[in-house]
Amino acid sequence: MSEISSFNIYLYFSLLTLFSIYGPEKFFDEFWSPLIVHSPSGLVQGAREKGHQAFYGIPYALPPTGERRFRSPEPYPTPWKRTLQAGRSYPPACPQQLRSYFKSLLWDVEGNEDCLYLNIFSPDSASLQLSNESPPSQENLFPVMVWIHGGNFMSGTASDYESIYFMTKDIILVMISYRLGPLGFLNLGEEYARGNQGIEDQILALSWIQDNISSFGGDPQRVTIFGESSGAISVLHHMSVPMSKLLFQSAIIQSGSIYQPTIKETFMMEMHEAWIAEMGCIGVIDTQECIQKLPLAKIVNKNPFLSDCNLKKNGHPFPNPWFPVLEGSYLLKEVSAENKKSHAPRVMIGTTSNEGFLATSRFMLQNNYTEGFMSKWEECFKLNTAGDESYDLEPVMDYYFGSNKKPDFPSQVQNFSNLISDFWYNGPTFETVKEIANKGSPVYYYLYDHDGFLSMTDSLSRASYDYWKFIVRYAFGQESGKTNGASHADELPFLFREYPRNLLKRPVDEKMWRLMIDVWTNFATSGDPNGAKEGYNWKPVSHKNDYTYIVLKNGEIKFPSHGQMKEQRDRLKVWDSAIIKKRIIIK
Repeated sequence: MSEISSFNIYLYFSLLTLFSIYGPEKFFDEFWSPLIVHSPSGLVQGAREKGHQAFYGIPYALPPTGERRFRSPEPYPTPWKRTLQAGRSYPPACPQQLRSYFKSLLWDVEGNEDCLYLNIFSPDSASLQLSNESPPSQENLFPVMVWIHGGNFMSGTASDYESIYFMTKDIILVMISYRLGPLGFLNLGEEYARGNQGIEDQILALSWIQDNISSFGGDPQRVTIFGESSGAISVLHHMSVPMSKLLFQSAIIQSGSIYQPTIKETFMMEMHEAWIAEMGCIGVIDTQECIQKLPLAKIVNKNPFLSDCNLKKNGHPFPNPWFPVLEGSYLLKEVSAENKKSHAPRVMIGTTSNEGFLATSRFMLQNNYTEGFMSKWEECFKLNTAGDESYDLEPVMDYYFGSNKKPDFPSQVQNFSNLISDFWYNGPTFETVKEIANKGSPVYYYLYDHDGFLSMTDSLSRASYDYWKFIVRYAFGQESGKTNGASHADELPFLFREYPRNLLKRPVDEKMWRLMIDVWTNFATSGDPNGAKEGYNWKPVSHKNDYTYIVLKNGEIKFPSHGQMKEQRDRLKVWDSAIIKKRIIIK
């Protein structure tokens, strides 16, 4: 057989293999009409997907490895010389403890230190810069939404979330990854480890977006940052940091507040010093060199537990010592009076109706959590009051548990869930709403109360070793520990379709995700969640309307009754607002 014939056969089978892998449409797009965006940072080749374009793994910072480990991020050198291949796969997660039993059979840590990337998704209707010509005109640019994932500053990644729901709207969606745990928040008071590295990663990503997003069809003057849980706390940090404020115009804060329970900065630094000692880097000639050469698995898997109060065995401590420090003061304070109106971001903020149940479910499923936690109830509680040992727990216990001063399970599950909800989420969120509204920013306040087919608690329960216990205790309600409402993170599947579409068969669930996407994208587009067509009559809060809120439930926007409003206020009155404000960490 001639060499030419052999080559032709090889070429034929190679093309056939690629054709079968990519499918006919993507095959021709990839090899005959590639999607290449001309951005200020360089050429970026993405992928055409159903109804939208995707660009995965665009670097915004140099890999934080070697001498850059624990340090502030450094911008990725631009323009890059070659076309960046960004259309094939998600980038790695930042290092974190393994989230899957099956992964633990193969690896000792999840993710890679080379993780400072972002993903961009644009609908087919977006105007991309596909040549060296000038970028799309201003009137053709779409609003930009930047997602900051949650995970207690210790887990999660941008690649956990799907974009498909948002791609039904004229929105450019960006998802960013940032350093977590010790790698993102180790604070030794030194230049090589000063804390807030993860927050600085986010700021650098937002800066990259300002410089480049117009090439992907996005308007840098209409950027909304949004996040859930620790992602929401990150959003509030950016509202407080002068260098972040000009990088976005609107903010959506889902189940997070800088007034949430935490520990004193001095105590936090003591824990970080204790962690350094555990690493064997105390008393050495060069602490910086020691920590920068530590094995990655040792860094990720060794956590300085504060006590026996951790809610997750071999997992996240309670409270979390890897937490950002707010550099500055309260929200919007740095903006001068004359510029406050133009710089104050528009805000949408809210919680779920049963936030605490995600934590409480652990007690329902594994009694050893209950015994360990309740035996040191007061100690565990006061760890979360910024070190205020004088705080009187008696009124709190009386309100939530009556004569039963130590909650027993499962009969007191809902009461305990209410306590966690109010202490950790509802109280801090209400203080945040008042703080922002009183400083002149429009604030739209919501309560998510949709009881979806699948909840975050269901997912954790079904993935646990106590699956059958879950079936008996919770799914069939055969014990009195069953609760109602939406738990922490339950809204996420209705924004990002975390579950396969066939699991959301109920018409009310489809109606719910469509409402969520309408409200979220309306707000990103105009700063008003009502939209031009829908007219939900949702008004921003103020002290004049008693900081009222709306309820998102069953695909509809509802308004709380007077009784519901009173119940919320009564529950929050039990908490001294001063103690809530004391929780904030000021550097």
